[in-house]
Amino acid sequence: MNFDSTQVLTRKINRDKKEIHVVLIGEEIPDTSIELAKEKPKDYKLASSNLIVLQGASNDHIDLAEIRNLLMEDFYKNSEEQLLEQQHRLALLQKELDQYRSTTQFTASIAPELKALYPEARSLSIAFTTEVSLDSLQVDTLTLAIMDFNQVPDQEEQTRISQWLTARTGARNLRLMINKK
Repeated sequence: MNFDSTQVLTRKINRDKKEIHVVLIGEEIPDTSIELAKEKPKDYKLASSNLIVLQGASNDHIDLAEIRNLLMEDFYKNSEEQLLEQQHRLALLQKELDQYRSTTQFTASIAPELKALYPEARSLSIAFTTEVSLDSLQVDTLTLAIMDFNQVPDQEEQTRISQWLTARTGARNLRLMINKK
């Protein structure tokens, strides 16, 4: 039931009585249109269902309290959906925060070991991020490690550091960036 000047206020299905109750608000729908709508359940294999249409404030079956209750019920359902959506977003944000904290704790936990292996290292930053290939737009995960040194290690030493960080982080794809401090 779709009409420009009329809105479906509520739909209720009573499976036991095989009834479909529809409450309309707005401009009254002509009886001929309602009769056509009552034929529609047959198209959906609901031939034994009875469509009951209630419309207009003059209808004896509708009172203001019922309309108020229907509006409050609709408001409650919408609020509940919004609350569930907000809870979902909050859970995602909490997961991101936990990942950030985990990364911070992990970096702090390997710092003493790194300092023992590479005393010339001054700082370490590790981030788990994504990288997008601009040619294919393919997204891949990337572990980014940034280290500062007083003296930049030679290429062979940088390879060893990268291999150690890859093994220590368990990263599939690690990029090491070395800066002179």
